[in-house]
Amino acid sequence: METFENKTKNESGFAGAIEEEASGIKQRLGQLGRRIKRVDLRSRIVDHPFPAIGIALGVGALIGLARPMPKRGRVSGAAIALLSTIGFRLAREAAMVQLGQYAKGLLSKDQQGQQANVPQSGVATY
Repeated sequence: METFENKTKNESGFAGAIEEEASGIKQRLGQLGRRIKRVDLRSRIVDHPFPAIGIALGVGALIGLARPMPKRGRVSGAAIALLSTIGFRLAREAAMVQLGQYAKGLLSKDQQGQQANVPQSGVATY
C-alpha cells in the first residue's frame, strides 16, 4: 500500500521530469531561432525566386485549408461581394489605364518616325 509520502515523491519526480523536458524543448527552440536569424532570407529569395513563390503558395494553401471558414450572415456576405466587385473593377480600370498608356507610347514612337515594335497579323517574328 502506497503512503501519502510515497505519492508526493512520485508526483514530484514526475513534475521534475516534465520541467526537465520543457527546458530541453526551450533550448532546442532557442537554437532553432538563432539559426533562423543567421539566414539571410532576402538574398535566398533573390537567388531562388520561383521556389520562394512556391513555398509561399504552399504555406498559404495549408493555412487556408487548415482553418475552417466561418459562417457568414447575409449582411457580411453582401459586404464581401460588394467589396470584391469594387476591387475587381478598380483592378480592371488600372489595367486599362496601363494598356492605354502603353498604346499611346507606341503611337507616339511611330509618329516620331521610329518604327514601333507592334507585331502585324500574318507575319511571324521568330
